[in-house]
Amino acid sequence: MIVAISLTISDALLQEALALDERTTPDTVVETALREYIQRRKRFKVLNLLHDRLRSRL
Repeated sequence: MIVAISLTISDALLQEALALDERTTPDTVVETALREYIQRRKRFKVLNLLHDRLRSRL
């Protein structure tokens, strides 16, 4: 499913992201950023769970 939304994003930030891959569109930059954010947050949650389990064994 594709959802059309309006976002306010810093032009400098968007241009910097676009400069990293000249074939990328603004839509792709935002979608990639969201996917990477989700992956990081999931990894962080797993690390926290592991940390809590290890700490509870002490």
